[in-house]
Amino acid sequence: MGLAPAATANAATATFQPGVRAQIPVLTFVVTNDTSEPDYDWRVEFDLPADTWPGPWPSPQVRIAIVNTATGRHITVSRASSDPYPIRPGASFQFTLPMRGTGLPTNCLVDGTVPCTQITP
Repeated sequence: MGLAPAATANAATATFQPGVRAQIPVLTFVVTNDTSEPDYDWRVEFDLPADTWPGPWPSPQVRIAIVNTATGRHITVSRASSDPYPIRPGASFQFTLPMRGTGLPTNCLVDGTVPCTQITP
């Protein structure tokens, strides 16, 4: 099943899709720049339940911050400062997080305001 961007004008949008790759649970995210300017500062934030956390970092192109909370973990994924390339207008960037546990993201937002859309496999 393909990943389609959420419908939001003039903003970055994101979708996520749970799946399995090589018998490892994964979450695949697609961030789309729906603006007319390059997006150097995109970020995706979400919460995971206490029994679920991301595995090794997915790519040198992204930076991940994990904050433990009373109910689980708050995850922030953004462009790594060492990556010189933005998401161009109309283009998308995909990253996949290997997961430990089977919980799904909640409170998923792009740039702190736009809700992510879950794609059902």
